Amino acid sequence: MYIVIDGSIITTLVSFGGNWEYPTPVARSFAAISRPLLASVPVGFMVFNTTSGKPNWSNGVAWVDGVGTVDP
Repeated sequence: MYIVIDGSIITTLVSFGGNWEYPTPVARSFAAISRPLLASVPVGFMVFNTTSGKPNWSNGVAWVDGVGTVDP
């Protein structure tokens, strides 16, 4: 197990067959202005946006809601 600390995000990487991989991400909640930087999370990482009241997923470019609409 390996811990990566990036700002306020702590991610646990797990080794599967010698390859380090992200386990299923744990959902966290943030106001829109304080969501993690997209570069610090894998595509598909989910957070709950307390500003909009919706879950958001990283698509690698933006935070999107369940239908793919950018959730500012």
